Amino acid sequence: TPYTQGYNASRDILYGEIDNNNGYVACIYTNYSGQIEGNNNFISQLYNQGINCEHLWPQSLGAGSGNPQSDMHHLRPCKDNVNSSRSNNPYGEIPDNMTDSWFYLDNTLQSIPPANMIDEYSESHTSSSEDFFEPREDRKGDIARSIFYFHTMYPLVANQNFFDIQKNILFQWHYYDPSNLDEFDR
Repeated sequence: TPYTQGYNASRDILYGEIDNNNGYVACIYTNYSGQIEGNNNFISQLYNQGINCEHLWPQSLGAGSGNPQSDMHHLRPCKDNVNSSRSNNPYGEIPDNMTDSWFYLDNTLQSIPPANMIDEYSESHTSSSEDFFEPREDRKGDIARSIFYFHTMYPLVANQNFFDIQKNILFQWHYYDPSNLDEFDR
């Protein structure tokens, strides 16, 4: 099992170093950014700007405490309302006409965005018994690899049903969105 710093320290490292791009920290799903100043209080600074920490593997399905909760390989900054919308839903492909909400920057739409912008949006489908969340296109592989990582590292706590629901599409996302320099650096 990997060693982690604890949840608060992990978030401080994420916001202050790993996901900090010249003082800005962006949501994995929407690219909405919050600005941090100075060398402390990163969590509260971002919280006050509507950014919190997304557990790509939900806390309620195995990442609720200890190393699984604090492991930075599956923690990402996230716009608070989008984190709430994703909830503990698995990832998946959502037909555009079935999408309930579209998220980009700090915008939420209930209708299909313009074709030239559609790949920038994350999507949520939460109006049936089969709820899914679909991240923006350029983050799908990153998220897939994080989910596979969590499942591999924490098999005793990782909810197997949650993994099984999405593993096939995650493998496709991994294949079609290969690692890039940003992911390697991270």
